[in-house]
Amino acid sequence: GDVVDRGHWGKSMWLYLFDLQDDADAIGGTVVLLLGNHEAMLLEGDYRYITRIDACQYVENKWCKYLLAEQFWGTSFCHGMQKQDPRELEWGEYTCCHYQVSSPEHCPRTHGFVHAIGEEWGPTGGIG
Repeated sequence: GDVVDRGHWGKSMWLYLFDLQDDADAIGGTVVLLLGNHEAMLLEGDYRYITRIDACQYVENKWCKYLLAEQFWGTSFCHGMQKQDPRELEWGEYTCCHYQVSSPEHCPRTHGFVHAIGEEWGPTGGIG
């Protein structure tokens, strides 16, 4: 558990663990994956702790290319982006980091990321 939010490659790590689980199954073994509280938070739509680099694994844009090129290793993508847009902070700190309440109108800088992560971690997504 707590594979996500412990670095910048949470999505990649879960995909690796799923492959490992399949490989073990193919030879009669078992890999048991446990969900920690941070995975539970993602499944509930709370993305406060996803790093900027990890968020870029879900969506590609000019901002992500800059981060990767400059090796800009930051903290929460959502909180950092909210600080840059007063409209998002007026609505409530970290509110735009939640899938269920994020909207393009209230969260113009973060909504694309939140929506993409939510699709991947949702019930029909590749991870959720």
